[in-house]
Amino acid sequence: MPHKTEEARMMWLKKDRAFSPEKYKLKRKQYYWRDVEKSRKEAREKHREYRYGVPYAVFLEKIKEQNGKCGICKNGIQENATLDHCHKTGKVRGLLCRACNRGLGMFGDSLPVLKEAIEYVRRYEDA
Repeated sequence: MPHKTEEARMMWLKKDRAFSPEKYKLKRKQYYWRDVEKSRKEAREKHREYRYGVPYAVFLEKIKEQNGKCGICKNGIQENATLDHCHKTGKVRGLLCRACNRGLGMFGDSLPVLKEAIEYVRRYEDA
């Protein structure tokens, strides 16, 4: 259905979507299942930008800065890398693999607790 302006087209779509939401729900599902990996990648990109304000191009640049490696364990990371951020300020610190990011989260990003964990491991290193 031709519309004179983009605004008119958007108004028509909004009314049509309100009138038949099931039709649009079905279209979204069909689009998703057409290429699941692409859909998941797009969802991750949108989430990353929405939650942390980091566009995909900046994320890829960060991967290059870290030579494609986790900031802690130095294992290879690609597009499944996790944005590590300070929970107090929300500022992004770098990229980590999922295991290292979860580990930091479990220790609550607390330096004293992390130091105690290091000492604990050292204490029983030869055991």
